[in-house]
Amino acid sequence: MIDRWNINLCISLKPVQHRVLSILTVFVGGMEPLYRESRPILPRNLAYLAAAVLIATLAFMVFSQYVLDTQMPSWTIPASAVIFAVIIIVLLVLRLDLEVYGDRVEITYVFRRTVIEGSEVIDVRRGDLTEIRNYGNWNLKGVKHRSYSRIGDDEGVAMKLMGKRVVVVSTSEPETVFGLIPRAPEEEPGAGDTSEDSGKEAE
Repeated sequence: MIDRWNINLCISLKPVQHRVLSILTVFVGGMEPLYRESRPILPRNLAYLAAAVLIATLAFMVFSQYVLDTQMPSWTIPASAVIFAVIIIVLLVLRLDLEVYGDRVEITYVFRRTVIEGSEVIDVRRGDLTEIRNYGNWNLKGVKHRSYSRIGDDEGVAMKLMGKRVVVVSTSEPETVFGLIPRAPEEEPGAGDTSEDSGKEAE
């Protein structure tokens, strides 16, 4: 009798445990994004080229100082080496991260993170970056435009947000991102006139 009760109790608790684990996964672990993209802002070939130029410049400074015996302050080469190293690291580290969830869009550009709630998105466009930046009559004074683009990218998506804001982000898959970005629910036509209609019926 006790064993049967224990078995029934375990069976009844399994759905509850599953729900609890699902809730903990959402709030503790976080939901997995529908789309994730992480790419360096400066393409690798350009970053390596810039690093090679800086290293060559430093090598020439060392050659000039110790071979050509140019009159250069002693701190010039160490200071230049530190500055060039920082520049190279920054060029290799800076990234553009784009994550699309069911209710929001998260953009991390350089070291700044921007979260766009789906309830704020009025409209979305995709295509050439120079063409989708503007939204018709929204090219007026007071409209805030923000662009998060990667050097060398030509296509992306533009989000028209509440509060006269436009956010443009470049992506390697504009079609996919366009279809996944959450939008604010559209208002049903005549929904705002219900109070007036009810007042007329009462009369």
